[in-house]
Amino acid sequence: MARLVGPMEDFERSLDQMFDDLLIGRWRMPLDERQPMLVVENPAAYEIRLAGRGLRPEQLEVETTRFAVTVRANLRGGGWARQVNFSHPVDIRRVSARWDNDVLTIVAPKL
Repeated sequence: MARLVGPMEDFERSLDQMFDDLLIGRWRMPLDERQPMLVVENPAAYEIRLAGRGLRPEQLEVETTRFAVTVRANLRGGGWARQVNFSHPVDIRRVSARWDNDVLTIVAPKL
């Protein structure tokens, strides 16, 4: 296999760095930075963790469908919403949510 040199080598390195930043670095973000959401899928369920620094549980609303979970923050002067779409349907009757140390954790068992 030929080794890239010159501008193409720089381009390849830049492209690799961009994908590392987008795909890997995104999941390394600390949970307390602008309420990011982390989604972990295992064979039995999806687990969603949302940092809630500066929020109270009563300001949050969780809506679940078979293929998505939406979290809304109802704040004075506005709010925000985050949605996670699933590739497998979930059992909406068994979805659970808990608030612990400023982190909202939602577990959505798969069907």
